[in-house]
Amino acid sequence: GEIPTTSVWTCELDILQSFATDGAWNILHGLQGTKQTFAVYPGQGVVAAVTNPEATFEAYIPAIPFLDVEAGETMTCTVELKVLGEPVFATTP
Repeated sequence: GEIPTTSVWTCELDILQSFATDGAWNILHGLQGTKQTFAVYPGQGVVAAVTNPEATFEAYIPAIPFLDVEAGETMTCTVELKVLGEPVFATTP
């Protein structure tokens, strides 16, 4: 088991697989296994507030699948980021 006061945070991202220069494969595959800093914002043009905080955290980039569809189909996949430690929440810009 886990210590009752220990929380485990994750962040799931649904991505559209793309092999373009700035696509998911070329960005994420190149960073696989590295620790990165992520920031999650309440929305474009939305100011952080107590009821709509921003979150910042570190996580390692996991492996992503290369292809898992028939020829010509669009591929999406979910990438789970396991947060290292606790995220930092900000309620003011």
